[in-house]
Amino acid sequence: MIICGTPPAFVPRRRVRVQTFGFFEVFVDSVPLKFTRTKCKECLAYLIDRRGARVTYAELGAILWEDSASNPAAQNNTQKIVSDLVKTLKEVNLEELIIKSRQDIAVNPLMVDCDYYAALEGDTAQLNAFMGEYMSNYSWAEFMVGELIKLKEESKGGKS
Repeated sequence: MIICGTPPAFVPRRRVRVQTFGFFEVFVDSVPLKFTRTKCKECLAYLIDRRGARVTYAELGAILWEDSASNPAAQNNTQKIVSDLVKTLKEVNLEELIIKSRQDIAVNPLMVDCDYYAALEGDTAQLNAFMGEYMSNYSWAEFMVGELIKLKEESKGGKS
């Protein structure tokens, strides 16, 4: 169905586009999403990295606060970060992007267009766009760089 004469080719697949190659960025309706805190952005980055796998709040706290993860203040801060992230998403009518329960949290990967997800699904254009940097703003993301390099090499002729 064509609405207002706009051909379907010009309609984005999803409202949310996530860029993980290089620095992590989130775009909603082609506009960069503004986060109230840098930790909110990092929280979403980690959930995107997990591709919909549930993460406990304790694990999330360990990622966000590293050395002080077991500290009760850090656990409280993790809850505040999640709350702020949900509030930010609610402001752009995307609260369903986050799936949370009392014990854990996840992202709904079906709601985002993501270079990382596309590359993992074999999209050669996205694999070619990967230049050795993945979520460079976060040290915990370094572990995925090797996997992506290997995937890119394999896509170019079976090298390992």
